[in-house]
Amino acid sequence: CDYTDSIKGIGPKKSIELIRSHRNIEEILKNIDKGKYPPPEDWNYNGARELFEKPEVLDPETIELKWGE
Repeated sequence: CDYTDSIKGIGPKKSIELIRSHRNIEEILKNIDKGKYPPPEDWNYNGARELFEKPEVLDPETIELKWGE
């Protein structure tokens, strides 16, 4: 994930399996073996979710671009 740290040992394939089984991150965290797959300390997955769902978007009319060589 580009928005936060990942859980060591859980890659793309395992992530899809877990999401299909548990439907959301909260249920995954309740059900995974935390000894085998410990979440990072102070893991801010809710902040990452918010950045993903509600990205900061700038009005292109307010940005001044200067082209150069």
